[in-house]
Amino acid sequence: LVSDWSSDVCSSDLDLALPLLGLAPLLIHHNREIRLKALALAPMVPFSVEIRNGVMEALSDDDLEIRVFAARTAARLGLKESQPMLAHCLRNGPVQLARAAAGALASLPPSGWAILEELSASPNPMTAAEARAALELARKAGT
Repeated sequence: LVSDWSSDVCSSDLDLALPLLGLAPLLIHHNREIRLKALALAPMVPFSVEIRNGVMEALSDDDLEIRVFAARTAARLGLKESQPMLAHCLRNGPVQLARAAAGALASLPPSGWAILEELSASPNPMTAAEARAALELARKAGT
């Protein structure tokens, strides 16, 4: 299904929800490239519990890039239930994941902003800096 798509298809090429059936199982596929493409497509298909569950599972994937994509996808889908896992990623992830998680939390006000406020006082300097930066950008943008 997704593997037939050219790798250069991006969200700007597609303005409407795609009528793809069976995307959810691809979010947990054994092939990481398929998981990455499925995460990129998830915000473009009709939302379902299975999509939500796949994104939530991807937030704890062993692969860093999968977790980063999952954080961005959670933000694009507006998954408020992802906030505890996003906070965990911000506190415990490497900088790339922490930045993606902070950005995702910033896109989920007001509770995401409250989490960022709390984490901006973290004793972990990287966590605090990423939380402050994301919160500042969100406030400036008025998200």
